[in-house]
Amino acid sequence: MTREFPTAANLEFSNGRTALEVRERFCNMYPEGEKAWEAFATKKKDAMAECAAKITLVMERQFGMGAIHIAGAHPEHLPKPGGYEATQECMLTPYQILKKKELKQPKFSRENHLFRREINVCNHCRMHSCSAYCLKSRVKAVPYNEALHQHMDSAQVFTNKKDQKMINVPTPVECRMDFGAPLESDPTGDITRGKPRVDTPYLEVDDNGILKYVSRRNHPRLVASGLQFPYWGANGDFQILLVNKRDPTFDDIPVEKNRRERIAQFSQNLVASGLGGLDHYNCLHTLSCYLTGYECKGNPSSAEWKDAVKTLNHAFAVYRPLSRRA
Repeated sequence: MTREFPTAANLEFSNGRTALEVRERFCNMYPEGEKAWEAFATKKKDAMAECAAKITLVMERQFGMGAIHIAGAHPEHLPKPGGYEATQECMLTPYQILKKKELKQPKFSRENHLFRREINVCNHCRMHSCSAYCLKSRVKAVPYNEALHQHMDSAQVFTNKKDQKMINVPTPVECRMDFGAPLESDPTGDITRGKPRVDTPYLEVDDNGILKYVSRRNHPRLVASGLQFPYWGANGDFQILLVNKRDPTFDDIPVEKNRRERIAQFSQNLVASGLGGLDHYNCLHTLSCYLTGYECKGNPSSAEWKDAVKTLNHAFAVYRPLSRRA
């Protein structure tokens, strides 16, 4: 035990990157450890790539997951990008997209024009537009510099476990849905460039150690979705969980260990890899905490929702039949 590692590195039990960072720092203290960590990182990278290739087949063939705009190389069917010059003059403006009124037409009336319907609905309600809802600034702890931070709030200054003086500083504003930072050339300040093109789907690991599938993408603003989108006819925010649905087999753990020891070793291996959320029991606990916190966070309602509720209450009070009033 040291100031650097108040808890033994192999006992650090966190779901995501925290456990991974502790073990990396510990290994990098010694030449042999650096080699061991490099070998581990390479093995994990190869395993993630192999896993992504197999999962992609399921995600695309069974669920239709992707962020592919079927207009392809036809700019007259694509919306103009905001905040910077459009690549083609014939690209659609927001007014032109809304004027098509695709969402007001039932699907059965468009069975002979499904290609055009898909394009119109995507342009209308599947394009992410950054606003105050998603553009946020995070807080990051950095070493305190008196000359640089003298005018900042002193309440944000603290001392970490290494006796270093630190300060929490706000980071530049970015879209929390990962659509980028606002462009300086945009006068409204709320338009971002969007997400980069993805030709080969891959897997990301979130802070809870749960895998997230990043789908194939040919448009920077399209929200990734699946087969349900054309039928639902609206944007749907969902994520398919990548987690074991049954107990592990422990094939790579010595059989001489009893079941409790093998479960402990399996969990420890996942945590050491920064993938603690892959265990389905751990994942269930994480999701329960997330959903409970999300549903009980008590944030104030948006102005639009507040106006909608007032309108409904007013309509109910004014227009309901007199015989039903209390």
